[in-house]
Amino acid sequence: MISEPGTLRPNGWALREQSLFHSGISHDELFEVDMNGNFLTVPMILEDITGFSKEELDLLSLNNVTFSEDREKVASSIVAIKEGAPLMVSEVEMFSESKGSHPVELILLPLVLDGEIYGMWGAIKDIAQRKNLENELKTVREMQEASQRFLTDFVSLLTREIRQPMTTILLTLEMLDSGSFGDLNDVQNERVLQLIEIIDKLKGTLNDALDMSRNIDEDIQLDRRSVSLENLTKSNIKTRSDEVKNLGIKIIVNFPKEKVKVEVDRKAMSEVISTLINKAIKDSPKGGQVILEVEDRGEDVLFSISDSGEGMPETELEHLFDKLHLDPRREANTLSEGMNFYIAKRIVERHGGRIWCESFVGLGSTYLFIIPKVQEKEV
Repeated sequence: MISEPGTLRPNGWALREQSLFHSGISHDELFEVDMNGNFLTVPMILEDITGFSKEELDLLSLNNVTFSEDREKVASSIVAIKEGAPLMVSEVEMFSESKGSHPVELILLPLVLDGEIYGMWGAIKDIAQRKNLENELKTVREMQEASQRFLTDFVSLLTREIRQPMTTILLTLEMLDSGSFGDLNDVQNERVLQLIEIIDKLKGTLNDALDMSRNIDEDIQLDRRSVSLENLTKSNIKTRSDEVKNLGIKIIVNFPKEKVKVEVDRKAMSEVISTLINKAIKDSPKGGQVILEVEDRGEDVLFSISDSGEGMPETELEHLFDKLHLDPRREANTLSEGMNFYIAKRIVERHGGRIWCESFVGLGSTYLFIIPKVQEKEV
């Protein structure tokens, strides 16, 4: 009972119908109703949604095929059109024989002849797929929020548990340094001072991790300043010189002749570089090598670090920078490594960049990130 487009309709109908088609609405979704909402022409889509035949739908109205909770919404739209509203759009639930309810978008416009409104026309658009996607996205957002809360709580607990014994160790070292337990020789004094410096740095790292876990997903302003990426990298390598020496790992660096300056948050970017260097050293075997490069690409800078380890399968690469990722190959691995990779990804993205990993089993892994030299705006 659906008439062809533009036939037996007032002037301008075909033009208006064409405008709906340009909006992604098909002819099968169009309908006409009288002033009370009774169907004059029935959209074919209703047969699929409701399970009623065309003959049955001819005897029904918009309210008949709408769930009772939304019937007031339909009635209000009809009243608004009668009173001169040019367009009414509502999301309503219609009866579905198979699922009970089916979400649709109801579009209503007035039918006018000789200046008088004698009915309504419009479309019923199936939005079930869109609603399902919205629900899935909502679920993902809720899971992300729950994961973030867990991350924050975990880091807070971890910080408190570690900070107390660390403070005790620091006080003991300071007493040793002051001679409270007797005089120390030069070698012992040097080692005590080194340990005090390490403990101080660990305390700072714990506090930074706590701040990062709280703020990394919030709209915080980064303290961007012009920084030499080469100096930042060398500083991180220097702090691991003893570890690298003990493992016999050779670090090969390749920097441009002129130092590359980038506008970044120094502390945050140092966290990223530290995470990648730690991973490369950790995965390289004794006597292996780590290759570190900085490439000036004009408007941006590419940083890469390659290890000589086992490499990773492609399935693991997909989730490497996910929140709370754990390396399944390492029993001793902790939550912190996955958290650090996620934080590194967030920091790089906040600087308008991108971070990723390229790896082949048996050939090692290369971690890369690219960031613009000049930050035009907050990302």
